[in-house]
Amino acid sequence: PVTTTRMLLMAEAAARRGVRVSILGFSFNTTPSDKVRPAFDNLSAAIAVNVRDRISLERFQRFSRTPSRLVADSAFMLLPDHSAADVRQVIEWAAQRRRAGEWVLGFNVHPMLFRAATPPQIAALIDSAVTALRRLCARKPVSLLLLSHDYRGADGDHVCLGPIARALQPDLRSRLMYPTQAF
Repeated sequence: PVTTTRMLLMAEAAARRGVRVSILGFSFNTTPSDKVRPAFDNLSAAIAVNVRDRISLERFQRFSRTPSRLVADSAFMLLPDHSAADVRQVIEWAAQRRRAGEWVLGFNVHPMLFRAATPPQIAALIDSAVTALRRLCARKPVSLLLLSHDYRGADGDHVCLGPIARALQPDLRSRLMYPTQAF
């Protein structure tokens, strides 16, 4: 709530100085803190509030009287760089796995699936994912691409994907790829 309120106050301050302000597409969860309601409800009408999915939009509109609209997530407008060495490496690995007769499954799990997750909850999430992926790979010709998209320090995808990769590597070897660089 504190970080969100600070960002909204900065947006409001900029709008009051005549700066054109847009809040890009964001998700809105099922249990927002009431502490952020005043910051949202008092935003200038000049600030464009854009929500990236219909469910989040409905949640936001129930929560706040601030006008908002549905938009596409700006991440979908990014153009891929197929020439980057890291990207080429993933593309070639996936092609090799397909030539070996396997399906390539992109997999991600995020520690923020649980609000304020405790270390035991994160460990249980990791163990559950490892068990499910092992079972899948034992039954089907599947190779796994563990793919991060959120690089937020202690809340980033690596918190779950790193331990999953370490647990699966001895069993899957070439059927597992976990690129750790940001794409």
